[in-house]
Amino acid sequence: MIDTLKPLALTLLLCAGASALQTPGQDPGGLTPEPSPQEEMRPALMLKLRSGQIRWGHILDHDPDGFRFTLLSHGGVASVAWAALDPSQQQELREKLGYVDVATDELMVEVERLILVDGHEVVGVILSREGTDFVVQVEGNLQLVPKRRVQSISKGGQAPALDIYSREELYARHSAELGETDLQGQIDLARTCEQFLDFQHALEHFQAAVALDEAGEHPELVKAVALAQVKAAQQAQIDYLRGVDVLRKKGQYEKALEQLAEFGNAFPDSPLVLEVKAKESQIMLARDEEVTDFVRRRWGYWLSRLTRQAAGSLDYAGAVAYAEEGLGEAIRKAVLTDVQEQYNSDASEDQIVAHWVSRSMLRYSNATYGEGTWMLGEDKARAGTEDATAQREAMTDKDKERAALEDKIQRFLKNQRNARRAQARAAQEDEFQVFWDAFSLSKRANWIKAFYVEYAGDYELRDHPYLKSCSTCGGRGALEMVYSGGGGSNQSSSVQIVPCHACRGVAVTRRVYFR
Repeated sequence: MIDTLKPLALTLLLCAGASALQTPGQDPGGLTPEPSPQEEMRPALMLKLRSGQIRWGHILDHDPDGFRFTLLSHGGVASVAWAALDPSQQQELREKLGYVDVATDELMVEVERLILVDGHEVVGVILSREGTDFVVQVEGNLQLVPKRRVQSISKGGQAPALDIYSREELYARHSAELGETDLQGQIDLARTCEQFLDFQHALEHFQAAVALDEAGEHPELVKAVALAQVKAAQQAQIDYLRGVDVLRKKGQYEKALEQLAEFGNAFPDSPLVLEVKAKESQIMLARDEEVTDFVRRRWGYWLSRLTRQAAGSLDYAGAVAYAEEGLGEAIRKAVLTDVQEQYNSDASEDQIVAHWVSRSMLRYSNATYGEGTWMLGEDKARAGTEDATAQREAMTDKDKERAALEDKIQRFLKNQRNARRAQARAAQEDEFQVFWDAFSLSKRANWIKAFYVEYAGDYELRDHPYLKSCSTCGGRGALEMVYSGGGGSNQSSSVQIVPCHACRGVAVTRRVYFR
């Protein structure tokens, strides 16, 4: 690889003595060969540096990063980066040596998007709507799409013309009405051919334009012909990279990378090294973006599936432990397997986590503990809400009698909590398990899901949960029960406060929002 030298460093290197440059008599390791008689006979090149200095000598070898230059004055050799040259000479030398930027604005065409009933889509140009099938031009082929399988059709924007038509079709279409003596038409067609990467035809039409330009009104054509010659010579390489690009667009990233890795073997002396590196980066970036979205979707899939499995097989204590630790690990392993099978067999769990962390987070989903909110305890059940004392004070002015009843209920619930704390731990666990056994499978799954997203740390939570007042007690946490005495006119009755059998005193059901 050529060393990248700044202009100042290059100046010092070119002017230095034997410690920096090798002379013909010095050849440690055979790295600096003495110029051959043929090299000494060829015309010397005047090297113009970006700093303004001039050096004379010969180019020994080159690559996309720069070249090695032997000085005519004393035979020393320097590694020179292209960026160290005067810009005009840099472009001239790169073109002469075959390092031409083959990138161009591709010819684009309007396309339509056919969404099929199975979720797949066909992107192309509809040529016919007659009969029971749509005739769609896709990738140079005609595809019949049964109308009964099409759910909707929408404008698909623009796509590269080569994604829809073959190169031969495009050339035939654009050259059909060209007159042989039409100078501007020849130039325009040549430019258009470059846009759909047909450099051989572009060269032919640039040459035809030069022949027609007898008055020399288009001096830029000489340079255009020279560039087209270089691009035409690289046509096979350009087509190869285009094929790699098609694989990328189809989402076949592994195959695209394999094809790209073989490019050097197929074209060992190719000057398109930078283009190959750019393609590799483009493929990796596209794959990472798609894998990130895939991880996000599969994470949600496995969350739903694994929570339901756990709900059907674990007791209450096991479900809590699984939601805190085991569920997240199980999801990561399942998603990793999916990614390895579909995208990258060498993917690691750390990469899955990285994709998950970098996912897009736009819309919140939600999960609820439902009637099982009470198992969280009052502190966790109400966490993240406004101060209840302020709410009671706000109601005092409206209804003092109701406030008094609320205070009575709160004192009752406090005594109930103290009593529960005094309960034996085993008795509490039995109470939880009895409720858990009576909880439906779907409600157990929702409870595990809510606990996981709130406490495992894998999701981002919205600042405040949604607390819905218990529908049985109206959000009080307790019920007033009226007990009547015996029959007759002297019967008496009493009002007693008892815990709400639905919410067990927490008064709410908790719903959390996550993304």
